[in-house]
Amino acid sequence: MAYFTVPADFKLSTVEEIKKLNLEIPMKVEEVYGSSRNSRYGSGRRFTELPQTSETGFAEYIAACTENNINFNYTLNMSCNANLEYSVQGQMEVLNHVEDLIKLGVRYLTITIPALVDLIYHHFPEIHITLSVVSAVDSVKKAEYFASNESIKALYVHESLNRKPRILEPVVRLCRSQNKEVGTIINTMCLSDCPFRISHYNQSAHSDNSNSHLSEYYGIKCAFIRLNDKTSILRSPWIRPDDVKFYSNLGINKFKISGREMFRMNADMLKVISVYNAGTFTGNLVDLFQCFSDSTVARIFKVDNSKELDRYMSLVLKGKTGCSMGDCLTCKTCEKSKELVEVNKKEAKVWEQILDMELNKFRNPKRKKNVVN
Repeated sequence: MAYFTVPADFKLSTVEEIKKLNLEIPMKVEEVYGSSRNSRYGSGRRFTELPQTSETGFAEYIAACTENNINFNYTLNMSCNANLEYSVQGQMEVLNHVEDLIKLGVRYLTITIPALVDLIYHHFPEIHITLSVVSAVDSVKKAEYFASNESIKALYVHESLNRKPRILEPVVRLCRSQNKEVGTIINTMCLSDCPFRISHYNQSAHSDNSNSHLSEYYGIKCAFIRLNDKTSILRSPWIRPDDVKFYSNLGINKFKISGREMFRMNADMLKVISVYNAGTFTGNLVDLFQCFSDSTVARIFKVDNSKELDRYMSLVLKGKTGCSMGDCLTCKTCEKSKELVEVNKKEAKVWEQILDMELNKFRNPKRKKNVVN
C-alpha cells in the first residue's frame, strides 16, 4: 500500500488535521519526518531552515504522532559527520544521541552514512532504519548492496531515477524482492543529475553558519541555471499527481513530500496531500511542487498541466527519451518542449539582480591586508 511521508512542522494541531484528512483520502499520511533544530548533528537541510520547537514540544509532537498511528521518522541524514563516527568519542556521542531520541519515543531513523547505519543498528536493532535519498541509490548494483543489508528496512532511490524508468524499474524490483520499502521524492525541483548535489549536502551537514557569509551558494548557482535554461524546469524529476499510479505500479510505496524549509514561507502540506490524492491538478504545477508556499520560484515559473505536458510525460514514462540513456545531447525532447514552461520576465529580472548581489558577497570577501613588520 502506497503512502505519503511529509515534513513535520512540530505543531500538535497539524497532527490532528492529518488524522482527520486520513479518514477522507485513499493514499494516507503514514509518516512525518524531521529533526530538531537544536541538534548538534546536521541533516539534509540547513539548521536555519528547519521549524523550531522546544525539547518539550518535540516530545509532545512525537507522542501525538504515536497516539494517532503516524510514524515519526527522525532525519539523522547528514552527508558528512567530519569523520567523528570513526573515533570512540564520536561513536559514543552519536549513540548517546540516538538513545536520547529513543527515550523521547523515536523508533524510525533516516540515515545517509553507511558506517552510522552499521553502528546504530548494532546497538539499537529495534530501530527501523531508512536509507536516505542523500545516499544516491541510482543503479542496480548500489541497490543490490543496500537492499541486502538487514539493518535497512526502507530506502529512497536517487530522485533523478524518477525520469529514468528503464533504470528505476529493475532497481525497485530488486529492492522489493528483498522485502524493502522503496521511496522517492514526489515534488523535487532540484536540477536533474545536479552537479552541486554532493557539495550542497555537505554544506548543509555543517550548516551552523558561524563561518559563512553566504549560506546558499549552491542554491544561487542552481537558480541561475533555471533562469537561463527553461529545460532545467522540465528536466527536474518532479512527479505529477497524474503519474503517481505509474510509480506505485512499479513498486514504490513511500512518496515523500520535500519542503521542511518551506514552512518559513507558509507552505500548505495538507493541500499538497489532497491534490495528490485527487490524481490531477489544473493549476500551476510549480505551485504544487513548492507546496503552495510564498516561493519566488512559483512566482517566476509556470507549468500548466496541459495535454501537451501529458504527451511529454508519456514519452518520459515510456522510456522513449534520452533520460534513461543519459543522452540529452541527441534526444532534444526537452528542448523541443521548453515552451511548456512560462517565465514571468519581470519577476525573473528582479530575482536575478538579487541573486547576483548575493553571489558577489562570496566572490568579493573583505580581506584584511597583510601587515608587514
